[in-house]
Amino acid sequence: MKLSHIIFLFTIFLPVFADASQTQISTFYLENDAIEASDVLILANSNAKESLDLAKYYAQKRSIPEKNIIALPMPTDETITYGMYVMYIFNPLHKWLIDNGYIKEFMHETDAFGRIHGRIIANNVGYIVICQGVPLRIQDEASFNNESNKLDFAYALNPSGKVQGLDNNLLLHSCASVDSEIAAMPADINPVLGFISNPLYRKTRASDLDKVRIIRTSRLGGSSYAAARSLIDSAIEGEKRGLSGRVYIDKGGPYAIADKWLENIAEAFSEKDWDVAVESTKSTFNPDARFDAPVFYFGWYTSNINGPFVEPGMRFPAGAIAMHLHSFSATSLAEKNRWSAAFVDRGVAGTIGNVYEPTLTLTHDFNIIAQAILGGWTFCDAAWASMPALGWQGIILGDPLYRPLPKPDCGAIGDAFVPSDEYGAVRAVLKLENAGKRSEAVAKAREYIQKFPGFAVPLKLAQLLHDSGDNVGAKNALSSIVQSNAKMNCGERSEAFEAARILGSLNDYDDALAILGNLRTQKTSAAFQAAVFDLGCEFAQKSGNAAYIEKWHKPPAAQATSPAPTTAPAKTN
Repeated sequence: MKLSHIIFLFTIFLPVFADASQTQISTFYLENDAIEASDVLILANSNAKESLDLAKYYAQKRSIPEKNIIALPMPTDETITYGMYVMYIFNPLHKWLIDNGYIKEFMHETDAFGRIHGRIIANNVGYIVICQGVPLRIQDEASFNNESNKLDFAYALNPSGKVQGLDNNLLLHSCASVDSEIAAMPADINPVLGFISNPLYRKTRASDLDKVRIIRTSRLGGSSYAAARSLIDSAIEGEKRGLSGRVYIDKGGPYAIADKWLENIAEAFSEKDWDVAVESTKSTFNPDARFDAPVFYFGWYTSNINGPFVEPGMRFPAGAIAMHLHSFSATSLAEKNRWSAAFVDRGVAGTIGNVYEPTLTLTHDFNIIAQAILGGWTFCDAAWASMPALGWQGIILGDPLYRPLPKPDCGAIGDAFVPSDEYGAVRAVLKLENAGKRSEAVAKAREYIQKFPGFAVPLKLAQLLHDSGDNVGAKNALSSIVQSNAKMNCGERSEAFEAARILGSLNDYDDALAILGNLRTQKTSAAFQAAVFDLGCEFAQKSGNAAYIEKWHKPPAAQATSPAPTTAPAKTN
């Protein structure tokens, strides 16, 4: 994404989205329109048994009538031509919706691309959930890039006048996600080249006309059918347990506009007393970064999953929402190293992605998604409010009935809040700290250490005491981590490494090296082991203890699973 492309797109969209651009983010705290299970349709590929099985599984789990399953014979490839899309998806789906009374229209005709449709006057589709096995994307066709189709695109952008300068190669494509093309099906003007505006973009209330002009879609997909099913299970489990964990923000990408999105997200979650960690450098989170219980993750901008995400055993908590802004994050859900598929494989309940280059201003606005989630919206509704364009590159992966945070408290910790786990305890302590009640925060943290086993509360107490100058108390707060010799999960390993860092900064090299020695026995990536060994060598030298120096100049134990760099990849354009 080059800066010239961004400026060009802003020039194009100013007259088109002028009113929407004035929407204040704070209005996303208003309640949005809810849908019922009976409003959800499920699209499956009848040529793939597992696609039908997935549709039935989702219907059963969410009490969706089985008659709402639309089973159509389709190609099983991820990528299809536009002609195949029209033949196997657009026309048969359109007919099914008409025949079953979900849409009403008049003036039927067949257009130049073979699409049979008319002017839609009623649309009762809540969502169409697209199952694994349905093609993912439509390839570009150079023959569509002609003057006639360019004029159709220009007219769709601005029916009242001519749009100048419509010659940008990033825009003049017929490639798109199948999901976004289905979403554009009810539009009065739907050019095959380019895209159309999303009537829900930045809207806190959808008008009746807005609802007629779009079919909201989401996808149950991943690198396997089991991964696709996990989206359903993670959402349901997240609803039962409630979301509890930390928020991770990875900024420092190539353009200021998206970094501003991420800064706003960090501020919004912090205001609601969430424990927020921000990576601000030009690299992504390092493999040795603290990365426990990532219930929310928003980041950018590298092509493949890396850092803490590739640590052995890395899993998201049930109900987690994660997204990484990249032009080709969902170019294939079969590629396990691409962000969207990788997140699904690791247990998220919701994520987003792009199947082809969307350009920065036409991709999902992460800030809108986060603000709407904090306002009690469902994840999929939040994602739809964030996308400027239909018939374009974006997809949403997740269950449209899933609401990550409850209404009406918008995820805030109230005075009557009673934590039920260590991360709830940390939020309760943060509420006191944010209110300037530091001594009460310390007292609560000491109380919660006894109630909630784990590493999160000791780390929080150590930070509070260190900030107040009580270094002895900070060291003592971490004693449970020093004494832990059990096998650790991925998040606990990162917490233990953070504890070692803190103890080393307090010149407590004995305890720091005890933790690092334990980490050398854990099964981790080569990058994590390298970081452990490097820090151990540093602390051994600083301690001046000959035994430590001898021990930490030996090669690290051969526990690594694969070689990797000790730092995360730099963000790129």
